[in-house]
Amino acid sequence: MKKIKYIIYSSLALLSTKIALAQCQTGDTNCPNPNPSTTPSNVSITLLNPLGSQNGTIEGILSNVLSWLVKLGSPIAALMIIIGGIQILTSGGAPDKFERGRKTILYTAIGYCIILIGDGIIKIIQAILQG
Repeated sequence: MKKIKYIIYSSLALLSTKIALAQCQTGDTNCPNPNPSTTPSNVSITLLNPLGSQNGTIEGILSNVLSWLVKLGSPIAALMIIIGGIQILTSGGAPDKFERGRKTILYTAIGYCIILIGDGIIKIIQAILQG
């Protein structure tokens, strides 16, 4: 568990460093590299919208988040099913350990199904809100 926290914190630190460096301008004294001789003056830095280009609509944001959930959810679901199978195989006849592995697989399947039908849920909510 400590390794996972370390990886997440390291990734966030690297990401924030890249964002800070991307926002530096030539001659800015608050930048990590304020020396204009090492920073090209003809480089323009633009940040892309991480939520996509659907003009910031709720539908666009939800569809982008859903597409990322499907992309990230597939390998995570496969990994969790494998972990559940390993829990069942290593239970050694203990009913509580077997049940924990079974629940891991069941809850993973339920969660992944919810992710897959998320687009339909978005359409239903949109239809309800529009009247």
